[in-house]
This record gives sequence, structure tokens and C-alpha cells, in this order.
Amino acid sequence: MKLAAVPKSKTIVFFSCADSVDYHFKALTREGKTVSVIAKKEDKTEKSETERGTEKDKDSNNNGEENDWRKRRELIKAGKTVKPVEPEIITASTAPLLHTETTIYRLHGSLTQHVRTSTLGAFSKSEDSSVLFCTDVASRGLDLLNIGNVVEFDPPFTIDDHLHRVGRTARSGSKGDAFLFLLPGIEENYVGKIESFHAENSIHFINFENILKDAFGKKDDESEKRKSGKKEDNWDIHATTFQLNLERYLLVHEDMKENASNAFISHIRAYTTHLSSERDCFSLKAVHMGHLAKSFGLRETPKKVAGFGAAKNAAGNTKKTESGKSKMLRMAKLAVSSANSEFNTF
Repeated sequence: MKLAAVPKSKTIVFFSCADSVDYHFKALTREGKTVSVIAKKEDKTEKSETERGTEKDKDSNNNGEENDWRKRRELIKAGKTVKPVEPEIITASTAPLLHTETTIYRLHGSLTQHVRTSTLGAFSKSEDSSVLFCTDVASRGLDLLNIGNVVEFDPPFTIDDHLHRVGRTARSGSKGDAFLFLLPGIEENYVGKIESFHAENSIHFINFENILKDAFGKKDDESEKRKSGKKEDNWDIHATTFQLNLERYLLVHEDMKENASNAFISHIRAYTTHLSSERDCFSLKAVHMGHLAKSFGLRETPKKVAGFGAAKNAAGNTKKTESGKSKMLRMAKLAVSSANSEFNTF
């Protein structure tokens, strides 16, 4: 399912938290080029003759940036208050790791209203293959047209959230597909909870190997085809190489490794907020932490997460093990405390 490779297609990918959105955006656009989508706010304050003259100078030559700094220096010398220059917020970038003509956007409630509006507008107007990484901030209240695919990378927190997510596609009589990623095991029980809300026989299981084959399977050249008689090469080798390249990138770039750790921890916190009625599908005890960390490109579970379990004191003695119930309550409280930044909506 090379969703991003379909010409002029639009795909929305839902994650459970803002940190996960940011990390996956940076990881998959690390070889891409930044796309400027943030519209500059108009300064409605009355300008002095000196400022207007400086702007005329800016228009009369092609050195606008230099003139802007010159204007700032003049205002500072005049004793006037000058707002600090804010770094550009990157919410869109090309993603050659996915496809040469694909642009990825990111959107979540921790971004300002102005940034969210500009990013969403750019994604909606884009005529190229576009992918939006987002939290549930984009699951309701937004009329996005021509969304061909919705991917629930992380399961929704409620069935209502699921319905709002998949409702982003196939609007106004158009066609669309929705994909939900579930871990093997008890998470597959979730299908039984949502199937009554979908048309009969409309839900189909897709083995993860088929997805990887489609994503990483490449055609052999003609000489290799004649030798092997195969149409596809070793997709598993390419998938493994992709994973190892990400892990090596994190080892070299400490800031990205920290982003991955933060995303991993936020994901765990978010996972504990599933409704108690769905604990038969989403139980943290059933999640293999090592495998989950690996999915974020981490070669070992971050030390911060180690604090969720038993810890050893300086003398090497093991402290009293925290009960499962206490651990779940503590992690849920952490999730609630960070809810404003991670699950904020328009």
C-alpha cells in the first residue's frame, strides 16, 4: 500500500500524542527539504515615517532581510521595544524516503492557532501527493476534501474517535479507504467492538508482511529477473535496512534520539488513557516494551521508562516492586497532566 506514491493523493495519519507526531515527522523527512507554509502575521500597528521609509528601501532593492535587521537596529538605538525574532516553525517538508513527490505536514494542539490554520490550509490546497501527521485535533470539525486514505497508526481512545477519524475520507460521495494498525494478540479484539458500526463485510484483515512487501518490494533488473525468475527482490532485507538506518541516525544525532525517547514515553502515557471498558483490548501489561521501543528506532528502552518498574538503589538492593494498579494510576495521572499539550483541539 504505497499510499504516498499515488499521484495527488491525500492521506491523514493519526497518532496518539503530539510528541509522536513530531518525532515521526522528523524521522521521515530527515532527507527532505523544508516547505514554507506559515503565513506571516500582518503588523497592524501604526508605523512611523522612519519605518515606512525603511520599507520603501526594502522594496527598492532585493536585500529585504538586511534592511529588516537595519530597521531593528535603528529602533533599538531609538530606545524602542523590539520583539525578539522567533525561529521559523517547520510543519511541512518533502519526504524522499517515502516518495520523491510527497510532502508531509504535521498538526497537533500544541501548535499555535495561526500555525495550525496555515498548515491545514497548505495541506488542503496542495495538488501534490500529501500526508498529514496529526493527533485527533484533525478528526472532527474540519471539512477536508479529497482525503483518499485515513491511517490510524495508533488506535483511537474511544469508538467515537474512531468514527470521526475514518469519517475524514469518502466524503461527498467520493471513495476512500481507512486503515487501523493493531498489534497481534488482544488488540485484535478491538475489531469486534467497531465492526457493528461499519457495513457488513467491509472490514478486512491485512497481514503486516503484505504491507511491508508492497512498501519495500522492488523490481529486479532484467538480468536478475532472468537469473532468478522472481519479480520481487528481498523486501525483508530492504525493510530491515530501513530500520537499521533509522537506528544509526538516532545514535549519531542525540537530539533525534531524545525526540524518539520523548515520543516513546508519551505514547505509553497515552496508551494508559484507553477506556476501562476497552482494557480487554488495550492493556499495557500485554505490550512488549522492547519491541515498542524498537518501533521508535531505539535500541533499548529509555531509562526514564525504567522508573515505571522496579528500581535499584545505590547499594544494589531492589526496591519494593510497584503494584500494577498503582503503576497504572500513576501513569494515567501523568497522562492527564500532559493532556493540555498533547490532546488539545481547535
